[in-house]
Amino acid sequence: MFVSWFKLGGRLPNSAEEDGGVLRLYNLQIYDSGVYVCRAVNNETKRVFEDQISITITGECKRKQREFFIR
Repeated sequence: MFVSWFKLGGRLPNSAEEDGGVLRLYNLQIYDSGVYVCRAVNNETKRVFEDQISITITGECKRKQREFFIR
């Protein structure tokens, strides 16, 4: 299984880290808001699975400096 992440209509933030299907997002800015997509491809059947999450960063979120870990 090969797992990757991307952001619809844009690029992952520069501080994003992908490791073993886990996406880690640090120091997000308001412009990092958007829909993030996880795509998994079965190596044997080539079947593709996708799921998505919508992240909205507000001024309040930014002040709290939270880290996001998405599995």
